Amino acid sequence: MGELGGHAIVDGPFYIWYYADTWYVWVSLLVVASVAEYAIRFGYDIGTHRLRNLPAFPPTRSDIAVLTAGAGALVGVSTVLLLSESFTTSIPILSFVFLLTAAGTAAPLLALVSRGVVTPVGLYVLYAPTTLITAAIMSTDGPVWVTLFGFGLVLAPLLWKLEEVLRSRYLGWNGGRFTG
Repeated sequence: MGELGGHAIVDGPFYIWYYADTWYVWVSLLVVASVAEYAIRFGYDIGTHRLRNLPAFPPTRSDIAVLTAGAGALVGVSTVLLLSESFTTSIPILSFVFLLTAAGTAAPLLALVSRGVVTPVGLYVLYAPTTLITAAIMSTDGPVWVTLFGFGLVLAPLLWKLEEVLRSRYLGWNGGRFTG
């Protein structure tokens, strides 16, 4: 590490260490991406002829609950681990962060897996990875970045209903393969 013109110059695998040290965050995001890809591929019948040995589509209500709650809980746990390594926090704050990130992840996935609504997942893709990358790499002043999951949790149902209304009114969408 050096300095040039008052700016710190990092040479070598410095940032790679941050990614490797927070591997659990990236694994949880990959699980969310996998669930989303599964729902999009099978729900919209995109390239499914090459895929084998995957569960039937549409999934049952209990499968949907396990998929969305499990992926949300995984992101919640990884966010709590990330937060607990960065800051000294109390159990109530960590519990709130877990609930907020788990619900903020499960809501968009629920919209996609159960009804084929893609806008909440699109919003999630915009804020969740960026937020978690920022938290993992940069030293922030506190867990304020977690509030983006709260905004996503509030916006996901609104986008869900808006997309369903627009698709049903203008495209005649009734849920397609997602409803069975």
